[in-house]
Amino acid sequence: MPVSLPVFSQSMAISMCLLLMSFLSFAQVPVKISSANAPPFIYQEEIPGYGCGLGCDIVKAAFQSVSYKAEFQIKPMTRMVWSLIEKKSAANMGVFRWYQAQGVESQVEKVDILMMNFVFFYRKSRFPDGVTYRQLSDLSPYTISAVRGTFLARAFEEAGLKISYNTRVEQGILKLEAGRVDLTVISLLSGWQVIRERYPDDIDQFATIEKPLLKEPVSLMFRKEDHQLSADFLRGMKKIVSNGIYEMTLVKYFRRAGIDTGLITENVPLYLQTPDMEDKSTQWSNMPDSGHLFRQAMPAD
Repeated sequence: MPVSLPVFSQSMAISMCLLLMSFLSFAQVPVKISSANAPPFIYQEEIPGYGCGLGCDIVKAAFQSVSYKAEFQIKPMTRMVWSLIEKKSAANMGVFRWYQAQGVESQVEKVDILMMNFVFFYRKSRFPDGVTYRQLSDLSPYTISAVRGTFLARAFEEAGLKISYNTRVEQGILKLEAGRVDLTVISLLSGWQVIRERYPDDIDQFATIEKPLLKEPVSLMFRKEDHQLSADFLRGMKKIVSNGIYEMTLVKYFRRAGIDTGLITENVPLYLQTPDMEDKSTQWSNMPDSGHLFRQAMPAD
């Protein structure tokens, strides 16, 4: 004769099962993600009061919301594509154009995380009247710094530009300050963050060419054979947009770089934009610097 458990015991058993499932989901092998060292999208070490970087924080929160643990590995930009294709990592945070340039885009699928605005930075002392251009070749008289392995390399070459390549993102700003180059190609967020960190007393001495070079999504790339992992991550992205973590992360890093938070909406991929997001620009601008609120909203490890 089957033995019926008391209601209390059944409830306890269910609770224990749920607790065990939760533990197992977080005890699983972490999802290994490769990325170039590209502050402020990712840092080699955690920034006290912030996190591991804008892109890194978003990816970790999205995976965590669907019961995955993410672990980042910093690799040279020139190895980004092959770290994924050769199965050295389960995903890669970066730019899809890297895969197109290597002719392997058919082997991967992507989930866009946020948008990057690439611009030319310059020092006002070098160009007191500013800089304008209609096409890239107009900039051929100048020496321009860019990160080695950039997907823009071919366009620069075809335009006949003189490029001084760097191994790290921040080196472009350092060369600019030292007068070794005339212009630096870097994302708007990265450029201003590096300037605020390195030259806090000279922020007003830097500027960007008004015409942006291009807008490009930062994406998480997956091998097509790992479609379920990609689908789970996409589900996680939508969750953190819904619960507000995504927006708080953007506000936090935009404020840290000194960039107008009213520009946040144009840095959000269309599929993640919500009807009220545009109306929140004023609210974001008035939001106090509240890293503690962000940490409270994050799901526990």
